[in-house]
This record gives sequence, structure tokens and C-alpha cells, in this order.
Amino acid sequence: MAKDTAKQNVYIKEFRLDTTEEELKTLIEEHKFNVTGLTIAKDEAGKSRGFGFINFETPEQASNFIKLCESQVIKDKDNYPIYANLFETK
Repeated sequence: MAKDTAKQNVYIKEFRLDTTEEELKTLIEEHKFNVTGLTIAKDEAGKSRGFGFINFETPEQASNFIKLCESQVIKDKDNYPIYANLFETK
């Protein structure tokens, strides 16, 4: 049976613009999630655009991460909640 990798990809936003991919990955892994990929969208000058994408090891981890963000358990370094939802292509 093929894995449904679409349910492992999460869109995130509303984190500090100076947050690095490494800081974000560390924050996520502190909550015991296994990240297989993480990208912060950047402009032409290389500055964060305030959103990004995370690929989790399993759909269950992606779902649990979203639930923690919704309950404001996972926050950025200024203690602001991070918005997360499944990434869906249109």
C-alpha cells in the first residue's frame, strides 16, 4: 500500500521573520516530531516571507503537530502561536 505523503506536508505561518530553518526544526523536534523536510519561503533578498512548509515522517505526526499549534502549545521564540494546516495544492 502506498503512503499518502500529501497528508504529511504542513503549511505554517505567523512565525517571526528572523526565524531560521534550523531554529524552527529544533522547536518542532523538541516536541518529539520527526521532520523529514523543512523550508521557509524567502524573497529575492533571502529574507523570510513569514511562511513555510514542513514534511513529517508520518501523517499522524503532521496531524498531531497541527493540533498542538491549534491549542497554542507550539509557539515561536516570542511566545506567539504558530499557525499550521495541511498543505493542499489547488
